[in-house]
Amino acid sequence: MITVPSLSPRGWVVNPEEQLDKQLDYYTASNPSQTLLYNGHVYSLQSAIFECGGNMDTLTTIVSNHLTKIFGRIFPEGATVNVTYEYIGETSAVNLLVSANVVRNNKTYDLAGAICNVDSSFVKSNNAIRTMIL
Repeated sequence: MITVPSLSPRGWVVNPEEQLDKQLDYYTASNPSQTLLYNGHVYSLQSAIFECGGNMDTLTTIVSNHLTKIFGRIFPEGATVNVTYEYIGETSAVNLLVSANVVRNNKTYDLAGAICNVDSSFVKSNNAIRTMIL
């Protein structure tokens, strides 16, 4: 069984829904400069934003490729990711809309369902960030 490390007292995460949640949280929180040893092998939202040069279509492609690779390592039976974007009102602010389905032991897990069904670290992290920005 493939596991995902957790920096919590719970240790290794084995539940597929929790793994999806953790990996999305790690993707949004990680920074490619955190390591020299794995330089060029750390996928992060931060690096995707830097690489896209402000082109939202390019950003959605990069994020989709990153998450497909990340989820594909944990769910080798299958991982499909779709990323789109929408502008928020009349501003330049953008929502990235990420959907993903993964397969383990012939059972399909949905990213949206995973975030709703677990005590989501992704939601907690992003709520904390939104609170700090406001």
